[in-house]
Amino acid sequence: MAAEGRDARAYAHPAHWLAQFRRGWEDALQWPVFAWLNPVEPVRVLDADGRVVGHDGLSGTTLSPTRLRTTAALVPEAIVLRSERVLPALDRDDLAAAIALQAAELSPFDEADTVHGWQTRVRADGRLDVTIAIASRTHVSAHVAALAAGPAASAVSSDLGLAREAPQFEAWADGKPPIVLRGFGEALRLVRQARGRRTLLAMLLIVASLSIALAAMPVLVQSQRLAHARSALQALQSETHTILGERESLVRTNDKLDALARVFEGDVDLPMLLESLTRTLPNTAYLQRLEVSGRQVRIAGYSDNAAQLIDRLGEQPRFVEVRTPSPISRGRDGRESFSVEFTLNGAPIDRIE
Repeated sequence: MAAEGRDARAYAHPAHWLAQFRRGWEDALQWPVFAWLNPVEPVRVLDADGRVVGHDGLSGTTLSPTRLRTTAALVPEAIVLRSERVLPALDRDDLAAAIALQAAELSPFDEADTVHGWQTRVRADGRLDVTIAIASRTHVSAHVAALAAGPAASAVSSDLGLAREAPQFEAWADGKPPIVLRGFGEALRLVRQARGRRTLLAMLLIVASLSIALAAMPVLVQSQRLAHARSALQALQSETHTILGERESLVRTNDKLDALARVFEGDVDLPMLLESLTRTLPNTAYLQRLEVSGRQVRIAGYSDNAAQLIDRLGEQPRFVEVRTPSPISRGRDGRESFSVEFTLNGAPIDRIE
């Protein structure tokens, strides 16, 4: 139970998941689709005859051997043992551990004197065909030292300013493609390749970030314009708040004036009306009734000459539409009764504009 608890804590630790992600990413870089993300450093190769040839990594493509940073020595087949194995698909670390166990079992040399390398090919069923190369460190070191002391290696060393020491050379088991034997200087090349891969990925991330930024730029510009427009609208609303209040007050005042005009539209200045009637009617006439409805006025009474009275009313400029709704009649006392309706003209109350 304690062991299970420790295993559970180990799986839950962030370092475990980080290691899993790193392994998965390294394995994915081996896929053909991601091969362009895995830069390969060209290598200068010294064959068993001392000839110098440039190789594009472990491929068979030849290059100019000058001014290359890495030099490898081909180990002849006579001192290399090969074995073919079929292994399940494993991540890089597990595959390296499994091959190390296979090499230890197959090697006729002491464990401390055994060096090995391998190549893998993916089978149709997803498993791996593995070619393991095994050699004696003593034999490989002697062969590399002999090549390093030869005239070709001397020319290479003088060209690059390198020390002529065997650990600076990689050891490759001859083949198509060759197999790198671990432990002879290949770590420096792998570190440089990893650094180049990280640089390439960083550049890709920068390009992707810039592309996203350029794609988002119109949206950001429009958003900024919208924000400015909203700010300007708020400022305008704040500035016009007083004006709007004054306009509303003016509208309310005009509404009140309209209401007052409607109320007083039919009102008549009665003293002025009575004065006008007094000046107009003759002394022989008197009124029995005076009705005022808005600007409509109706009078009734008696006069010695009703027709003349009606004519005098019609001559007044303030009295319009003068008419008699009933005929004139004469009473027993000789006076004529009359009934007259007319309209008072006048202008309404002016509105405020």
